[in-house]
Amino acid sequence: MDVILLQLLNGLDKGGAYALIALGLTLIFGTLGVVNFAHGALFMIGAFCAVTVNRLLNIDIVKLDPKNTTPWGTPVEIRTPYVEEKIAAWTAAEPEFVRRAGFVLIARRAVKDKKAPDSAFLKYFPLIR
Repeated sequence: MDVILLQLLNGLDKGGAYALIALGLTLIFGTLGVVNFAHGALFMIGAFCAVTVNRLLNIDIVKLDPKNTTPWGTPVEIRTPYVEEKIAAWTAAEPEFVRRAGFVLIARRAVKDKKAPDSAFLKYFPLIR
């Protein structure tokens, strides 16, 4: 049953993308009377940019802790998501659009890291004004 539900959601996702592409083509053709063959290329550039931003937000900053070592004697790696640094910097920024981007990163982290304890998100409450 889970497979059927997953396939249904995948079909709706793919169908929604096709519908948006068709709607854009129809809108351009209806208003200008010209078939825009670059529409698909623009759609692919947007999708590529979305994937690239998603990959950049998943980057971890790795710091080595020489005081703590593994049983083999190598330093322990402390992984901090790159998003953590940007949340603090962007929510404290003066321009409104940068602050909103910081809050979007908070929401993204909450959605992406579902197994994180509540204490990981309590530090963000003072940032909200």
